[in-house]
Amino acid sequence: LVIGDSISNGVGDRYSIDNISRDIALNGAQLGPRMISIRGYDTPLHDLLTASTLWTAPNGIANAGVPGDRSDQALDRIGSVLARHPGANRALFLLGTNDVLSSISPSSGAFKDILQDLIDRSEAAGVAPMFAKIPPILGVFKGTVYTNPASRSQNVLVRQYNAVIDEVNAENGLQPGPDLYSALFPPSGPLISLFRDNLHPNALGHSMMARLWFNALTGANTQPFVLRDLCLRLNSASCEYPDNFTDPVYYQQTLLEEGNPYSVDLGSTLTRIPQVLKGGIWITTATAHRTNTRADYLSFTVDRAVEVYVAYDGAAATLPTWLQGFSATGDTVGVSGAAGTLDVYRRNYSAGSSVQLGGASANGKSGTISENYLVVVQEQ
Repeated sequence: LVIGDSISNGVGDRYSIDNISRDIALNGAQLGPRMISIRGYDTPLHDLLTASTLWTAPNGIANAGVPGDRSDQALDRIGSVLARHPGANRALFLLGTNDVLSSISPSSGAFKDILQDLIDRSEAAGVAPMFAKIPPILGVFKGTVYTNPASRSQNVLVRQYNAVIDEVNAENGLQPGPDLYSALFPPSGPLISLFRDNLHPNALGHSMMARLWFNALTGANTQPFVLRDLCLRLNSASCEYPDNFTDPVYYQQTLLEEGNPYSVDLGSTLTRIPQVLKGGIWITTATAHRTNTRADYLSFTVDRAVEVYVAYDGAAATLPTWLQGFSATGDTVGVSGAAGTLDVYRRNYSAGSSVQLGGASANGKSGTISENYLVVVQEQ
């Protein structure tokens, strides 16, 4: 059972391809229930468990996340959730974000008491509880981004709540769930590119959470595939950080599928994606930045060998110099905007590489382009 608030429910996940489990494709025969979800990490987690030798198939995951729930509200409904799923043997809890947003201090002990009640009721029903640590809050919901999120009162509270979760785990001898705060807010800074709206992870963020829950359940230590140190430079060598949810510099790394918005600032959509790009990490850029001329416009690091694909407006007479180091694949991406199609180029990078891409209008480019390029990164 997945029990929590809107993050567990899957708000922010706009990727539909992984909403139906791949059991048949993975095993040649259906093992356990075929999972169908609307969004969230439950179906990807189900597939990871089914495919792994570290877990005994079959398994099924039911998502009982309710947007807006505080911990006390989850406690109010835990009885009915358990009653509806008499065969459940684990409960994956992610609670506390809405307690924090309600400015409820954990020092009163109420949060700890509620978690203990959830544990007692779950275990009485034969269900083993696990609690994930609360992810960071990076700004106002669909609004202003915090300039220094670590010091904001909301994240001070998040860390206090997470300390209570540690206490409860230790006192009850529970297997800990994933530390979503540290995963999404490493020492190098918050991974805002994995968020949809300051509060909710995007599709790739949910894929990351599935992997972290898998690690917690199985003892594995496989690192999620995400891009690190993603940096956008427009006017200086400093990385841009968005001011608000609608800021064109709110670049994301996520998962792409046909019908998704092509850029962060205009309504164009992806109308055709070649097979070679499917399932990769997609960096959404802004069309307004197609005139950028910097040699260091976009950079990121990778912890494994990858293929980096750049889909560039075919209307250009010549390519920017930095892109001439890539090889043409002969594939194209279809977009609903003025360009119509983007030509796809590829270059390989080894594990540990820092990938640096120039602006769409950097030195060497000639001709008029109407779209910025898009980037997709695939594991080799």
